[in-house]
Amino acid sequence: MIVDAHQHFWDPSAADYPWLTDELAALRRRFGPDDLRPLLARTGVDRTVLVQTRSSIAETRDFLSTAEAVGFVAGVVGWVDLTAGGVDEAIATRAELDSEGRYTGRTELYCYGPDKVVAIEQAAKRDNVDLAASYAYSDSASDLPMLEAVGHPVVVNPDRELLRAAKERGWEVVRFSNRVPLRERVPMPAPRHAAMGGGAVLLLVAGLAAGRWWWLRHQRNQQKPPTVLAVAGKVPDAARTATGLVKRNAPSWQPRWPSQRAR
Repeated sequence: MIVDAHQHFWDPSAADYPWLTDELAALRRRFGPDDLRPLLARTGVDRTVLVQTRSSIAETRDFLSTAEAVGFVAGVVGWVDLTAGGVDEAIATRAELDSEGRYTGRTELYCYGPDKVVAIEQAAKRDNVDLAASYAYSDSASDLPMLEAVGHPVVVNPDRELLRAAKERGWEVVRFSNRVPLRERVPMPAPRHAAMGGGAVLLLVAGLAAGRWWWLRHQRNQQKPPTVLAVAGKVPDAARTATGLVKRNAPSWQPRWPSQRAR
């Protein structure tokens, strides 16, 4: 099974979408299940996860209704205002507060591993949710208790331990391998602009290196001792003496070990 884990539906004629700017004018039209269904069939995608497009509890309820009406929506990631008074409960790790509302430094509920299952079972019992008919998705072995608590566990791009457990239990394994380039998700400069910027940096570095090389060579030339010249053949003793007095500088590019440097 192939699952598209991030899909949006929107209708500009029925709601306002802050992210739908003038640069995205091509998207200013309704896009819903009827538009997505042929695309899924063409690309071989079986199911999709519907994700919120605006901060609206009405949209979340609408998406849940859509998931029930169509067969290819596997789940909904909706929006809930956790600061509103109408929210009864959020299942997550909770910090402990004292009688005066101050943090104690301890956790009241650690929503991890087996403790996560306890919270799920309590909510399922209260809301009459059948866990045997429910789905759970995870990529980490830390969620093994949660996956074991539902009737349809699915592991997604699992770590080694979870993959081993899934094979032993015959669970469904889903892998997302179609990578999306970062440039398609995050605004970045065009390749030619990035190349020009990189070329400018390289030229600057090369210029600094050349300037330092010229300065070091200039300093060595100023410190060079006087050269004693003699005409070899006519004054052989003087030539040998001059050869002993002349100090030949090694090429500036040739490294010298500390023992070879002039003291």
